[in-house]
Amino acid sequence: LAEDGGAPAAGSDEEEPAAKRVRHNPGPKRKVALLVAYNGAAYQGLQRNPNAKTIEDVLEAAMHAAGAISDDNVGTLQKISWSKAGRTDKGVHAAGQLISCKLIVQPAGGGGNV
Repeated sequence: LAEDGGAPAAGSDEEEPAAKRVRHNPGPKRKVALLVAYNGAAYQGLQRNPNAKTIEDVLEAAMHAAGAISDDNVGTLQKISWSKAGRTDKGVHAAGQLISCKLIVQPAGGGGNV
């Protein structure tokens, strides 16, 4: 901490308490339906499993990278109301898998659609 007991000194390894962090508003979320198809040969199925490469993990990472899932919500699919109409097992392909979730479709600041 700074010598006056205030905020951490510049370059300090200490982090601010969660209550003092400023939250970034990435923009409004909308309920969407995703119709996805995939070759599941290299995956352990659709549903997320610890220590396994799954379709859900890949989809979430791609949507986060595109700005459709905020940093605050990545890692916990329940936070974006993730719901799937079915699932596949290891190595199984899908031609029309339906997933619904709440995504950021227009980032704050009007930077276009995701």
